[in-house]
Amino acid sequence: MYAVERFDVSRGYEFDTFATPTIIGEIKRYYRDREWLIRIPRKVQDLNREINQTRTTLEHKLMRSPTISEIAVYLEISEESIIKAMESSNAYYPKSLSMEYESNQDEQEVSLMDLLGNLDNNMENVENIDLLKQKIQSLNPVERIIVEQRFFRGKTQKEVAEFINKSQMTVSRIEKKVMKKIKEDL
Repeated sequence: MYAVERFDVSRGYEFDTFATPTIIGEIKRYYRDREWLIRIPRKVQDLNREINQTRTTLEHKLMRSPTISEIAVYLEISEESIIKAMESSNAYYPKSLSMEYESNQDEQEVSLMDLLGNLDNNMENVENIDLLKQKIQSLNPVERIIVEQRFFRGKTQKEVAEFINKSQMTVSRIEKKVMKKIKEDL
């Protein structure tokens, strides 16, 4: 459709002569833009392609692999842009987390999953925190104020009593009742 829309009879070309390169170009562009498994911006893909061409040119010229700074000077862009573009090429063929690598220390194989990330010690608390939030929301307004002031604002029972215009003994009783109710639910 793009070739049909752009075709101009007045130029004197036959349609198939004009349409063939246009169609081939659109097909190539389609595959170039969609063959990466993780979507990388086109600008970064183009820069990555330019870096690869520059690397080849500089290898022939310098008779060795060029450094990042040499590539950056040649392309007249920052080293950071070069590094980002080069890192993006890893998205072209992503690695499996179960892929095994040799460890230098004890000659055992280690998976990528073992090398990346750490165990989150707070994961088991996620459900408790969610349940606690629900329980606090289900409290009546006075109970909620007491819990918020005592445990989230760090105020004393006396300060909370003055804040809600009740006695310290009342605050203490309500606090004990609320804590007992929450502990039972948790």
